[in-house]
Amino acid sequence: SLQQFNKILAHELNLVLDEDGPLKSDAPLRRQLLEGLGVTVHSINSEKAVEFNHAMSIDLMSEEMTQELGSPTEVRLLLGSESYILWMHIEKLPNSIIRIPLSELQEEDFAPLFRNSLIMALLIIAGGWLFIRLQNRPLLALQRAAEGVGRGEIPPPLPEKGASEIRSVTRAFNQMSKGIQELEEDRALLMAGISHDL
Repeated sequence: SLQQFNKILAHELNLVLDEDGPLKSDAPLRRQLLEGLGVTVHSINSEKAVEFNHAMSIDLMSEEMTQELGSPTEVRLLLGSESYILWMHIEKLPNSIIRIPLSELQEEDFAPLFRNSLIMALLIIAGGWLFIRLQNRPLLALQRAAEGVGRGEIPPPLPEKGASEIRSVTRAFNQMSKGIQELEEDRALLMAGISHDL
């Protein structure tokens, strides 16, 4: 996990960078350990600092490394030519930045994560589209029925489906249709009575 990685990395960095620690008198050994890990320390004004400036900041990792190292730390990530590169700017080392190649992580290691994220996003979009269609189906039936009433047709009662608001509107529409139908029947009866009297 990321927390385990941060703890291990912080422990290794503390061991190598702690000038009061067990390796305090052996600067060449510390440098050799850093090189063995692939870790290099560069000046904040060096050419390598350009890579640091172009790297993407990782806030969560910065917070965790700040806790682990006991000093404010900015962590950034960059995809290098061969692997991902982790950059760190530790306040304990104000004029230096640390470059850590993550040779175990290659770009293709992130392919399953990207693929799964894409599949999940597509499923969410499809599910949302289907949900909206199902919610709007009663509205479409209501629209067609209202257009039919506008042409003088009396539609059969619509089924009350969907959200509570849509059911309320459908119920009111059905009552209105029933009222119009009753008025139409009364009018027809009245007209029949008048024509019979004439």
